[in-house]
Amino acid sequence: MLIMANAPPEELARYRLYKHVLVECQDGRLRSIQQLRKAYVLLNAISAWSGYTPVEATKEMMKMAFRASVLTLRQGLPSLASMDMTECRDFIDFLVRFCVENGVPTYKVGMYDLAEDVRAYVYQCLLHKRCAVCGRPADLHHVDRIGMGGNRRATGHLGRRALPLCREHHTVLHMVPEQDFLDKYHLVPIPIDRRIAAVYGLKERSDHNAGDSD
Repeated sequence: MLIMANAPPEELARYRLYKHVLVECQDGRLRSIQQLRKAYVLLNAISAWSGYTPVEATKEMMKMAFRASVLTLRQGLPSLASMDMTECRDFIDFLVRFCVENGVPTYKVGMYDLAEDVRAYVYQCLLHKRCAVCGRPADLHHVDRIGMGGNRRATGHLGRRALPLCREHHTVLHMVPEQDFLDKYHLVPIPIDRRIAAVYGLKERSDHNAGDSD
């Protein structure tokens, strides 16, 4: 059977025995004004931090980096003015990740208020030892505590929820109900995985004599 190059995609897929097919659905909703504001707060912060001005130049540079980082069928660079909600969400989280990885300060605006995906933001903060509240160097706060008399060096940490907090915000957390602190900063504790455990030098599995199991 002859299959023409302009045949329907499903016929080409069957004929060529493709193993992987990319299907992309485009969000029909235009990005929100709130999303646009978040994007520009982050772009202005990156521009000030890098010295790459004006901010429009930083915007084009970050759009190119964003497009190169995602698998997409879309052509050309995205336009902030015409982005749909899903793509703008992904772009904002890309900018947040860049800021966390490089220690870009946002000054008066908390990164937790800018992130569209708070879980992904806290996870990146854990990997880079950044306080999820202020962005300063952070230590690990165990939300799921080891318990009185427990040996932290002998206890397994995988699956235990944690937050990265600087000394100041770590102290503040211990002075108020923990859930109030989480609600105030819109934070979500993240279960420790192997990548996080490696960053903090934590034991993955419990010793048999530690009295604790994973």
